[in-house]
Amino acid sequence: MARKAREKSVFGTYLIKQYGGGCRQLFLDDKDRDRFISIVKKAKSKFGFRLYAYCLDDNDAYELIIYDNGGDISKIMKSINISYGMYAACEGKLFRDRYKSILIEDFPTLLKLTREVHKDDESPWSSYCVYSDISEDPFGIIDMDDLLHLVNEDIEIAKSSILGYLDGDKENIICDSKMTFCDDNQKCMTCSEAALTKLEEIASDRGLSVEALLKDKPERNKLIRSFRRESTLSLKDLGRLFGGLSESTVCKILNQE
Repeated sequence: MARKAREKSVFGTYLIKQYGGGCRQLFLDDKDRDRFISIVKKAKSKFGFRLYAYCLDDNDAYELIIYDNGGDISKIMKSINISYGMYAACEGKLFRDRYKSILIEDFPTLLKLTREVHKDDESPWSSYCVYSDISEDPFGIIDMDDLLHLVNEDIEIAKSSILGYLDGDKENIICDSKMTFCDDNQKCMTCSEAALTKLEEIASDRGLSVEALLKDKPERNKLIRSFRRESTLSLKDLGRLFGGLSESTVCKILNQE
């Protein structure tokens, strides 16, 4: 029976789960875990992906949350697993099966899965320590700024909000819909019509038409980032609102902040 094709997306974010079950356990000791982290760091440099979370607590499994940043998730994972398999150097297969991947399509799901990955927040081999400031990213591989910019312009407020959610103390900071992240007091624009009205108000206050406002690309890009934080619009919706931009173009603009 042919294998089912993996679900992929342009600029996709994925929860990756890899289990062992082969010729030896994936991690015999912390030396193995440290080598795995080094391999992931090298792969980040090569492929340019972002890493939002990791957990290496299990002796025979690992979890990663990766934003491919326009790369190919299959090539990224092949590089990581082949490199680690060569290091482990056991007779036979190190991984019994292919890695499992879940495409993450919205920010609430990203946060929920990040909390699940951080199930053991006491472990030095979980990225929870970076989010909680127990450690200032000892391996230099977590791209937390991407998430913080989607939460609040004030980085300290953003850190507090995310940590509160990961600790389970602040459940209501995520919208009920499968959309973007909101903090407690933020009134999100939940539809394209409301966002267009807001954009028209901004243009009017400046004595401009919407078309004239969007011709100023630096200002347009600033507004795109602002609307991303303050609305539940998808990348596609934002592209339509701001002059028919593609999702990949909107993604690039968001990452320039």
